[in-house]
Amino acid sequence: MGWALLCSSAALATEEDEPYVLEYSCKDVVAVARINTLSYTDMASEDDLLGHGRFAMRISIKKVLRGTEGRRIVFASQIAHAQLVENRDFVVVLTPRDGGEYTLTRASLWKQKPRPIVAASCQSDPS
Repeated sequence: MGWALLCSSAALATEEDEPYVLEYSCKDVVAVARINTLSYTDMASEDDLLGHGRFAMRISIKKVLRGTEGRRIVFASQIAHAQLVENRDFVVVLTPRDGGEYTLTRASLWKQKPRPIVAASCQSDPS
């Protein structure tokens, strides 16, 4: 009986199974997209155990969920520890920069279980 209880409790939902709300700023674009890394610039310092760098990416937008972007291909960068997988769809939050490019501020697998919920309204930008 103890074994059955242990096995059945493993299937119960936990907080980690709950979908999370994907927050974004009012100036951001939220989209379903594919990400292709174009280049990597190492930014690790001598004391940086994990290493990190700047990834330059091409973002192929499949569907805009929030915000406005008429282009289907945009360019973005992100400072991170690792490259994102290129053969999966992501829900991305893109923050605009000068020159028509973006900073990738969030990326979550689109088909993960549970799927992230995009917030109904944006967060006001601090003035």
